[in-house]
Amino acid sequence: MEPFRQYLSETEHATMALFENLQFYLDLLAEIEHPIFVSSSADKEKREQEYDLWIKQNRNKILTAIEKGGKYFGYNISKSTICGSIIQIAFMAILHFSTNHNVPDYLANVVKKGSKPAKFCIGRKIRETEIGLIVYAGRNQYNHMDEKSYNKITTNIFTRLASHGYDGNIIDPAFDLNNSKITIYSSNIIALLGWSCYENYITDMFDLLKDQ
Repeated sequence: MEPFRQYLSETEHATMALFENLQFYLDLLAEIEHPIFVSSSADKEKREQEYDLWIKQNRNKILTAIEKGGKYFGYNISKSTICGSIIQIAFMAILHFSTNHNVPDYLANVVKKGSKPAKFCIGRKIRETEIGLIVYAGRNQYNHMDEKSYNKITTNIFTRLASHGYDGNIIDPAFDLNNSKITIYSSNIIALLGWSCYENYITDMFDLLKDQ
């Protein structure tokens, strides 16, 4: 058996358990039904009257959504820890089994060809960034979140993720390292990767390492 396949096999039980635990929080999120107010009236006064009536008619749904939302966000640290653990397992696989030496042009001044970080310059792209690098940056942010001091590669990747597709000074707060409301970004990284289940994760890991 190839070394990377053995690693994925040996970590399968633990990783599957992490995804099963993550599903608990995803189910909580799915249960939240947000009532939405819609009006076709152009008259402000009439629109306000419609809104007041809507509030009364949907009071129980609104309160339930607030309660469930509070419960979900109350588990944020637990969910982020699970996501960080998944990212760590993926990180170690790439670190030990990737043989890539090439570096994309946008990191040429930050990553040396053939260096350890170059191992992570692999995989399909999300927001014009290789997912190996997204794993690298997500793991480093998670491991150094208390220091809030990250290396240039991590900062560069988060900046790319936050600014991609946006114009001017608008950035995605989910990947903005200066966002004071976020301490741990691991759950945002997992969501961006599309790793909502073990099957999605393992498919990417095989694609990342099969040709290494």
